[in-house]
Amino acid sequence: MNTATYKYKWMLLSAIFINMQYATAQDEQPVFSSQSMQQLFLNDIIEDLNNVSCKGDVGLEHLGKLLEFFALHKKDYTNLKMVFKLFSNRYKGVEYISAKKLSKFLENLYTHGPNCTHVAFGQGLLYDPNSFERFSQEVKTCLIKDFSEHFTDFKKNPESFIGNIANKITQQVEQEMELISMQQTVVRFLEITISKIIWSPYEQEKTWESMQHLCKQFVLLLEKNIINNIDELDDLLWSLIHRYCYFVDLTGSLLAPNFYERVLRDLKNEKLLISIVEEQDDLLKPKILFLKEKIITAQAKALSGSDKKV
Repeated sequence: MNTATYKYKWMLLSAIFINMQYATAQDEQPVFSSQSMQQLFLNDIIEDLNNVSCKGDVGLEHLGKLLEFFALHKKDYTNLKMVFKLFSNRYKGVEYISAKKLSKFLENLYTHGPNCTHVAFGQGLLYDPNSFERFSQEVKTCLIKDFSEHFTDFKKNPESFIGNIANKITQQVEQEMELISMQQTVVRFLEITISKIIWSPYEQEKTWESMQHLCKQFVLLLEKNIINNIDELDDLLWSLIHRYCYFVDLTGSLLAPNFYERVLRDLKNEKLLISIVEEQDDLLKPKILFLKEKIITAQAKALSGSDKKV
């Protein structure tokens, strides 16, 4: 499949998605709603994902649109997890992912992610340091409420009454475990995409601005409970920093002196986001120091010309 055909097939899928959105908003039947048509479009997506000639970010912008679809229709959690797994395995084989496209996808993720499934990202109980205490309190609240309101039922049929309470607690635990599993799937997907990010050296300082913006977006994912905890945020930030350092190592001779001056000046600013997020690994250099040393090394190579290919 050539690039033009691939592009227009995804445009068609986007048009179908927009039609479904509009029809739902107007309480009308979507034009493309039959099982056969849905299967056809699914086959198209699978065909495109299996197209080995596509070396870049296959359909990342449309994955963002799928998030909108899940948020709109509250599709089953397992379907969303399957979509992320599908794209994760495909992206393991691509050569690059545009930083701009990833940023746009992250915007969709923290905007629509909390509304995507019946297991709402933002309603987890087990994702913070006080999770077990809070979960214990939830169980106590459930017991007190049921016993105070239905004590007569307990006296009539204690086994059935206790069974109902046990089912409620089990459902809560199952939802929590589903949430954690979904979060882990998202983190694996993000780690894969970060490892493939590219920037254009001709954008100079804008690449640095892009990198900082991605950091902010990862923090938003934590705030929205789309990623599970500060440790996972720390891992994502380290992955992003290593990828950006790799970019600077490769393209250092193409980066202007103003670029290095801007980055080093910003790194001295204590309000820079990567310096505000608390370090999680005491045995490693702080991110800000690691990045500073890498930039200084690249700057020295660029000035001496030692990084230019012979």
